[in-house]
Amino acid sequence: MTHSHTHLRAEELHVFWIPAIPSLPMEYKIINNSWEDLGRLVGGYIELIHPELELLPCGCSAAMIVNDQGMIYRLPPNIRATTLYPHGEVVGDVVILGEGLIKNGGSEPEMDFVSLPPEFHYWKGPGHPYPDPQEAWPVDPGNKS
Repeated sequence: MTHSHTHLRAEELHVFWIPAIPSLPMEYKIINNSWEDLGRLVGGYIELIHPELELLPCGCSAAMIVNDQGMIYRLPPNIRATTLYPHGEVVGDVVILGEGLIKNGGSEPEMDFVSLPPEFHYWKGPGHPYPDPQEAWPVDPGNKS
């Protein structure tokens, strides 16, 4: 995919959490933009995988964060998240967020995690379409790549 925009680096990430236990509700969460906070949501070291999800409203890819050692620790299957990943079973709690170009000071933009838009607070999760954006996606219009 060709990115035609960049996002600004933010202190917070807006993510969608899908717990492995189906009786627990999925949630839109706001966390610190750190590896540690992502790790807390999945219960350990993180691994990035790419689900089969449509592009986000801004054109960036959706990404999935899983527990890097979920299979070793025999975490429970995440049936809801597995529906998004055609390459095998997903285990443990999962975080969905965006992946796009981030403006990094004066240097070239780099690929990193970006927040989901606020409308994802209303997303019903895997198997449902994204909610319609109510406002423009926050991108940095001054840096085209």
